[in-house]
Amino acid sequence: MHDGIMVGIGTALNDDPQLNTRHLPTSETPYHIPRPIILDSSLRLSPHCKVLKNFAAGTGRRPWIMCSLDQLHCHHSESGPGRADRKKALQEAGARVIEVSGSDGLLSITDVLRQLRNLGIHSLMVEGGARVIGSFLSEVSSSCVTDPATAQPYRDEGRGVVDMLVVTVAPTFVGDDGIGYGIDMSGNQVPSIEHVRTEVIGRDAVFAVRPKTGLVATT
Repeated sequence: MHDGIMVGIGTALNDDPQLNTRHLPTSETPYHIPRPIILDSSLRLSPHCKVLKNFAAGTGRRPWIMCSLDQLHCHHSESGPGRADRKKALQEAGARVIEVSGSDGLLSITDVLRQLRNLGIHSLMVEGGARVIGSFLSEVSSSCVTDPATAQPYRDEGRGVVDMLVVTVAPTFVGDDGIGYGIDMSGNQVPSIEHVRTEVIGRDAVFAVRPKTGLVATT
């Protein structure tokens, strides 16, 4: 299993996910349980959320909440407790709060991954939501370097932040209620992908793809 599983604050507030492992077959050796990680720039997560309840009950690992160093979020809000109070409430509920660099309320994905690696997270599953996944996909374009022999842009597999993208397609039309991924990304920010594997699980089709290496198309 991965070392960590990540969601953004939107998913955490809307879905209140547990971010733990369930329905595993019986094993003589304990399973490696992923660390729940939530990107929450202004510490809006409720101290009564399921990930913290699971940790208190011993059915989940201690969650890490990654927030912004941006001083714009350090003031007290008229509509609720200030940042220091929210941080204290989350810590008292069992969360570890980790501050990372960012701007305009958005966390730096590069700094997030750097800090996670320093803390022992070497394999990360990004579950959602759309904004977080879009941020990771846009970082793939930063893995482009120039081939000195041809002066052509080249995507180096070892430099990207996304190794694999798993897409589940359910046989359901959602219409206008659907959520797009990468809709704010320009054409040169959307990574080219190559197919790895497809499986049908129940009624769903699951596709595994990865960012292409090699020459990057330019226009």
